[in-house]
Amino acid sequence: MSKIALFITLWVALLTGIQAQEIGSDGLGDAYFPQLGNGGYDVQHYTLDLSWDDQTNTISGDVTILARSLIALDRFNLDFVGFEIEGITLDGVEAGYQRQNQELIVIPAASIPADEVFEVTISYTGIPGKNTKIAPYDRFAIGWVRHENGVYVASEPNGSSRWFPVNDHPLDKATYTFRIMVPDRYVVATNGLLQEIIDHPDPTTTHIWEASDQMASYLVTINIGNFILQQSEGPSGLPIRNYFPADDAAELTRIFAPQAEMIEFFTHLFGPYPFEAAGAVVADDNLSFALETQTLVLYGRNVALSRFSAESVIAHELAHQWFGNSVSLAQWKDMKALPHMPNYCGVSTKMGEQPCKQNWMTITRLSLIKLLLLWHPAIPHKRTYLTGGYICGAHGHCMRFGWKSVMKCSSRL
Repeated sequence: MSKIALFITLWVALLTGIQAQEIGSDGLGDAYFPQLGNGGYDVQHYTLDLSWDDQTNTISGDVTILARSLIALDRFNLDFVGFEIEGITLDGVEAGYQRQNQELIVIPAASIPADEVFEVTISYTGIPGKNTKIAPYDRFAIGWVRHENGVYVASEPNGSSRWFPVNDHPLDKATYTFRIMVPDRYVVATNGLLQEIIDHPDPTTTHIWEASDQMASYLVTINIGNFILQQSEGPSGLPIRNYFPADDAAELTRIFAPQAEMIEFFTHLFGPYPFEAAGAVVADDNLSFALETQTLVLYGRNVALSRFSAESVIAHELAHQWFGNSVSLAQWKDMKALPHMPNYCGVSTKMGEQPCKQNWMTITRLSLIKLLLLWHPAIPHKRTYLTGGYICGAHGHCMRFGWKSVMKCSSRL
């Protein structure tokens, strides 16, 4: 065989080998966040087995992901930012890995066949947010937040990858197990239902929760603090569990008392409540937002204790359990449609023209600020959140009473 023929043969073999490799994509083609999420597999379940050091804010432990391959995989990606990786195994066998910006690339020892269930475990340690840049306006995209009195997690749209390895896009929902170990003086509140609390000989406690409903990763929340648990029931025995800062528990119990009535009303409008539990967690900190984290809505102390807006905010976030959490985004550009119905529900909690005007004017003032930010050149993907959905939802309720709008809703917003 001539040298040229040999070269051609080797070159074809090399190309064939490259083409035969099956590599899960490093994104799902989202219009706003092209590299958010990953292709080639479908996550079934996450187990987050983590410990938290309250002195250093270090989290460490294992995240185990049960998934099904959609194609044969020689490697696949997870979204993960920061931290030191201590090891990765796939079905109990050590796997290789590479890191590239926000991507964690897992390289199995052997190819994963198509339509195969596999389990990958990532062991890691570090301080959330260390050496990562987060824009100051991304207040609910930070992920794991340490504040003076504990921790809250708010991750919309891509904050989950800032504290655990994940397929971080709403297109790949999964169920969750949480095993969170904290110092004894703290309480842990997460999505789903509390299963067990395990006391250890050292001054730590593990709180085990199960979230058995499919959930988008940005709706995952872990909250650690000096909470008082307040429990009640909603329609058909629905568990409602609220976690309030101890100092404000009595007042917050009164403020959140209408939750069961709101859920019953929304059930008549929208159909059965879609999840296994409902409730709220109030961080012992002032937040500039509330977030519809699934089954356990996150509020700041200032929002929850606001005499003027608390009722409307609670109704708005509860409505998101149907619109946004159960009926979900396909792409983040769809976010502009989500606030319409929840905001309509929020404004509608106080029936009558005068309360409507009061709520409308408050929303109008906030929306003017949002609209000013909308065209600020320093804010990328601003149309995801700063849209007309909040305005138009309020406008819809006020129109029921024939009250003339002072602003024009535009589908272009």
